[in-house]
Amino acid sequence: MIRGCTAALVQMTSVADTAANLCACAGHVKNAAGKGAKFVFFPENFAFMGKRPGHAQEIAEPLDGPLMSAYRDLAREHKV
Repeated sequence: MIRGCTAALVQMTSVADTAANLCACAGHVKNAAGKGAKFVFFPENFAFMGKRPGHAQEIAEPLDGPLMSAYRDLAREHKV
């Protein structure tokens, strides 16, 4: 039974560049895990903030696509 657990809450400004957002998230996850966090929470639209309405839908991919796979790998690597 877990009696205590450290969580990290991230506030960030996402941009219309998925690679830049992934890089920023990786830094936050590494920092949080290094401080003992077991959970890292990001805001909505953390992976991509489009420049115009409908932009996000244009680059949408399935949950098992390359972007979400990269985020899963990041979480696995840092055990969060």
